[in-house]
Amino acid sequence: MAANPHAYRGRCATPPPCSTRCRAAIPGEPYYIRERPSFLDSTAPANRRLRIGFSLNNPRGDANSAVVDEAVCDAARLCGALGHEVEPFNFDYDFEDLWRAYTGTIRVQTAAQFDDHAKARGIPNKASEMSATIWTTIERGRATSAIQHSRDIEAMRRHSRHIATLTSRYDVVLLPVLPQGTRPLGYYDMSKDIDAYDASAMGEDTVYMMPFNVSGQPALSLPLGMDRSGLPLGVQLVARPAGEPTLIELAAALERARPWYDRRAPFHAANGASGRF
Repeated sequence: MAANPHAYRGRCATPPPCSTRCRAAIPGEPYYIRERPSFLDSTAPANRRLRIGFSLNNPRGDANSAVVDEAVCDAARLCGALGHEVEPFNFDYDFEDLWRAYTGTIRVQTAAQFDDHAKARGIPNKASEMSATIWTTIERGRATSAIQHSRDIEAMRRHSRHIATLTSRYDVVLLPVLPQGTRPLGYYDMSKDIDAYDASAMGEDTVYMMPFNVSGQPALSLPLGMDRSGLPLGVQLVARPAGEPTLIELAAALERARPWYDRRAPFHAANGASGRF
C-alpha cells in the first residue's frame, strides 16, 4: 500500500486501489478536509474568476476606524482589477447571543484544560501564579452548569450554520480583522477579571474573527493596508468550509500584485530611525 498514491488510511469504506482521491472523513470525525491538495501548488498563478463579497458592516454596532474600512475597500478594488467578480454584501449576525455562548464555552474549556494540566503536573493551580484574566476565566468555567454549557454548544452550532450560509454564495469574502486597527501596547490588560477584560477589549476586537472560529471556515489576514502611524492593517480573507486552496490562491495573487515582503515599520531594528514605508 505504501506505493499507492491514494494509500488507504481508513477514510473510505472500500480499500485501494481506488480511482478517485479519498474524500470521506474518519467515522465520527466532525472536521476534515475533503481533499488533501498541495497548498504550495495553490500559490501558482491561476486564471479562475472568483466571486468575492466584501462588507464593512459591524455586527456589534461599533463604528470601524475609517482607515480600516478603506483598507477593505482598497482590497476589494484590487480584487476587481485582478479580474474577479466583486460585490458588497451585508455581513451580519447576532453578536451578543453568539458572544455569550462563545465566551461561556471557552471558560468551561479553559477550566477543564487547566484542571488536566494540574493533574498531569501533580501541582494545583494557584491564583497567585496566573493573571486575573486567566484565573477568573477558570472560576467562571467551573461555575457554569452542564445545562448552560449544553445550551452554549447548541447556540454555537446554530450560529455556525447561519455564518456558513451567509457567506456561501462567495468563493471568498473580505472583511476587517480588527475594527479599530492595531491596538497600542498594554491595551490588553490581563490584570482585569475576565468579565471586564471581555467587555473592555475582546468583545469589540473579535467581532470579525469570532464567527469563523465558530464556523470553522478557513481565514487569513493579509497586511494590505497601513495606518497613519505606519503600522500594517490586516484585511481578512475567508473561504467556504474546506476552501483552503482557494484562499491561498487569492492571497498569493494579492501578494504578487501588492508585495509587502520588504516593508518595515518605522521603528524596525533593520531600518534605524527612518523606516521603509
